[in-house]
Formats: sequence, structure tokens, C-alpha cells
Amino acid sequence: MVGFEEWAVLMPLQDGSGKWRLYKDLIYHTEAGVRYIVPRGYTTDLASIPRLIWAFWPSYGRYTSAACLHDYFCGVDWISRKAGDLIFLEAMKHSNVPKWKRRVIYWAVRAYAVVKRLK
Repeated sequence: MVGFEEWAVLMPLQDGSGKWRLYKDLIYHTEAGVRYIVPRGYTTDLASIPRLIWAFWPSYGRYTSAACLHDYFCGVDWISRKAGDLIFLEAMKHSNVPKWKRRVIYWAVRAYAVVKRLK
């Protein structure tokens, strides 16, 4: 199997933070045969898209499960940022995100990583 076993099941936090809590484990199988588990209870802001752009590009969509997986990767030290970004790109593919959209999102994520590293 490649892709998510099932889509992310999320509930919004009621603290006004705009974050969401994962209600069930999120399990993703890569094309290389590696299985990743984002544990139930993990909190995410979904896709980190500036609020100004939300009218055109919301922080949720077909990429929600992939964004949750990517947020998790960004918070652990056992996977490199670049490797996490590449798995995010692959996960968006298996979430039926159109190719043009996943490329835009991927390159925005890569650009953010480079800027963050330069600070």
C-alpha cells in the first residue's frame, strides 16, 4: 500500500489558536515502503498559508493530511527538513492534489526552509 491508510481526522482546538488536534493516528506509507505514524493528539495549524491568501488558497484542502504529516516532520529531529519536504510532495500526490498545486506548495515550503536556515 502507498499513501494514507485514511485521511486525517481533526478537531479544532477551542482556545482561539487556530490549531487542530489529530483525533486518530495518521498513517502514511511511502513509495519506498516506509511507514510513518503521526500520533493521535498531535496538534497542527494545517497548511501554514498566510491569512491574507486564504480567500484564494485556504489552509485546508486535499493537502490537509499531507500538511499534518509535514508539520509533524518539522517538529522531530530524526528526519531532515529536505527529506520531510520530499515526503510531503509525495503525500500530496497520493492525496490527489493537482500537480501544479503540489509543485507551488512544495517550492513555497522549500523557500521557507532556506530563508529560515539563513536567519
